[in-house]
Amino acid sequence: DIYMDEEEGRRISSIVGFYLQFRLAREFLSSADAVLLDGPLNMGFSHLMRRFSKDGVKLAEMAGSELVSLLNEARSFGIPVLGVVKRIRSSVLSRKLKLSGLSDLAVSDAFLSRGEYTEPIKADWMWDDIVLWSRLVNVDPAGLEIYSSFAKLGRKPIRIDMPEYCVDRAEELLSHLANISTPDSGIPLPITAVDRLSKVGDEVYRMFYMRTMSRVAKELGDPTVIQFLSPQYGED
Repeated sequence: DIYMDEEEGRRISSIVGFYLQFRLAREFLSSADAVLLDGPLNMGFSHLMRRFSKDGVKLAEMAGSELVSLLNEARSFGIPVLGVVKRIRSSVLSRKLKLSGLSDLAVSDAFLSRGEYTEPIKADWMWDDIVLWSRLVNVDPAGLEIYSSFAKLGRKPIRIDMPEYCVDRAEELLSHLANISTPDSGIPLPITAVDRLSKVGDEVYRMFYMRTMSRVAKELGDPTVIQFLSPQYGED
């Protein structure tokens, strides 16, 4: 599909990624001891997409429903689900501490020493979405409310999201994450490994881009058009 709004296109792409990640986690859930996701659980998908197209809102509901289904099935197996947020942009902690104007990254970086983490904080603003998605898939939302803990396991803090049914195991789970995180970044090794394997390198990206542009130029019948189609600064 072609989206008139560039921001909508980016968010659509992001939400598709979340949907696929939740779906894949469900496929392997029965053989897992825990689920570690790359990204947030307390992301209000429908809130992000509300001002965009109907298709965007529908996709957000699909991703949210998949998340609720994953959490519900994991709860029935007694399996914890954690979302690892590497780049913190939220204001959950700063609102809790009544430090308006400061980001969670700034607050957690200032107050946490290496190896420390906060108690889980309820993301109560997301509850309406959890209830909505639960109704769509006929799931009891009790115990699925999302909480966030901030941990400094390396140089910079990260955020760990978890459902309510995992909160009483938070200390155990966060201690385990500390043991499997890289000393420098503080990011759990499984997340680092998957991130590295799933990224497209600059060399592959440029090769793919130039081949695509060559094909476009060939169809247009003018090879000089490639220079006008090359990405400018900030477009990579």
